[in-house]
Amino acid sequence: MRLLQSKIKSFINVFIEIDNGYHRTGVRPDQDSLIHGILAVIKESNFVTFAGFLSHAGHAYKARSTSEILNVHDTTKRLMVELGNRYRHEFPNLKLSIGDTPTCSVANDFDGVDEIRPGNFIFYDLTQKEIGSCELSDVSVCMACPIVAVYPERGEMIIHGGAVHFSKDSLTTMGKTVLFGQAVQLTTNGWNRPLENVYLKSLSQEHGILHCPDEMIAHFKVGDIIGVIPVHSCLTADSMGCYQRLTGEKIDMMKKGS
Repeated sequence: MRLLQSKIKSFINVFIEIDNGYHRTGVRPDQDSLIHGILAVIKESNFVTFAGFLSHAGHAYKARSTSEILNVHDTTKRLMVELGNRYRHEFPNLKLSIGDTPTCSVANDFDGVDEIRPGNFIFYDLTQKEIGSCELSDVSVCMACPIVAVYPERGEMIIHGGAVHFSKDSLTTMGKTVLFGQAVQLTTNGWNRPLENVYLKSLSQEHGILHCPDEMIAHFKVGDIIGVIPVHSCLTADSMGCYQRLTGEKIDMMKKGS
């Protein structure tokens, strides 16, 4: 905070990040002496205004059921509301900001919270489905990948779609299968339900290997375009740099560094 105070030349609002169990960054909600110290430095600044407390319950991603997600949410909300109540007499306009896609997807009780920040709320992905945040039919992003080789004797197909497109985030399903994406059949209006037992089993830099059983592999040939739902849509979308709607319209992303 003192480093920011020495550098800042414009008026800004600042949230204090609270660690409610994720243990990545932030101040624990019971560390009142540290919070008081940060607030004291903020008060000294002519440019910085205290906006409130902010938290990200990233540990919700370890959940594998709605009840586990709601347990994380209820604990986070309770700790934040209690913290806000302790400081509201001095800062009556302070805001409480929480947010992560799993809890914001399934919870309904946000009483006392001013802002939510579910980053993957509009796309979802295989991870969110596995956690219990959504159904597979809710996922709204899919990669269109050309098939560049077919190996019936191996039960595998090679696609132009690798780590630079999907990242190397993987998912271990409840059935203990490790996958990097789920194959779907593309249609004129999007894509159908997942192709049974056809999944992205490994990745190199530019290419991916699809596991494909005998009864399915005969339906594909080199040059076909197959859809793959990503494990982590945030990383996949960022690597591509733009989106294409089902209508064919391309949507550019904000340039990095803008």
